[in-house]
Amino acid sequence: MLHYLTQIDFPIFINLLCSICLVYFDCRYLCYPLMIWAMFFLLLTLTLPFNALVLSCLGIAILAERLPLHIGSGDWLYLSLLAYSITCLQLVYCLFFASAIALVYMLRLSPKKRELPFIPFLMIGYLIVLFFIHP
Repeated sequence: MLHYLTQIDFPIFINLLCSICLVYFDCRYLCYPLMIWAMFFLLLTLTLPFNALVLSCLGIAILAERLPLHIGSGDWLYLSLLAYSITCLQLVYCLFFASAIALVYMLRLSPKKRELPFIPFLMIGYLIVLFFIHP
């Protein structure tokens, strides 16, 4: 059953606004603008309670910077933003949908690319979770 949003919550609005900026930079330059993320993260941190899921994503982002995890630290920083508006299970679904769509993209549409901007796929996964997965 389709889960329609009757009104957009503040964290969802901020995440969607930030997603547009981050998707642009990730697709265009294959980079993660830390200052843009920091502005949105600070805004969410000052207005919403800090939770364990956000802290977990930040910890994994630090590990991804130090260890070769095959998912960039910027992707985990982006997931830390999403963790303000979705649950842990929804975050897992978001990762699943993003990975599945990215896999199809790599196999069918772009087999020669070696580096993949993953934030657009995470945004698509986030939208799927918002509209189809009940909280």
